[in-house]
Amino acid sequence: MPKTKLTPKALESVDDVIRALGGTRSVMELTEAKTNQVVTNWRSLNRFAANTYVVMTDALKLKGLTAPASLWGMKEMPEGVVIEAAEAT
Repeated sequence: MPKTKLTPKALESVDDVIRALGGTRSVMELTEAKTNQVVTNWRSLNRFAANTYVVMTDALKLKGLTAPASLWGMKEMPEGVVIEAAEAT
C-alpha cells in the first residue's frame, strides 16, 4: 500500500502557534526568551521576533504544522510570481 504524503496544517496566528507548541512556558524555553512576558508581548503584537523563526518553524514541522513567515515579520513571495532560473555557465 503506497504511503500518502500528509499536507502540513497551516496555523494562522501567533496564538495558534504558541498553543500548538505547548503554551507560553514551552515557547519561552524553546526560544530562550528571558521571561514569560516576552512571549505574552508576541501575542499582543501578533508577531514573533524574527530571530526565533528557524527554531519555531522547525518545531512546528516536527508536529506536521506550518505558519506563515509573516508572523515573524518576513516578506513572502507573492502568488503568481515566476523567477527565471539562471543559465549555467
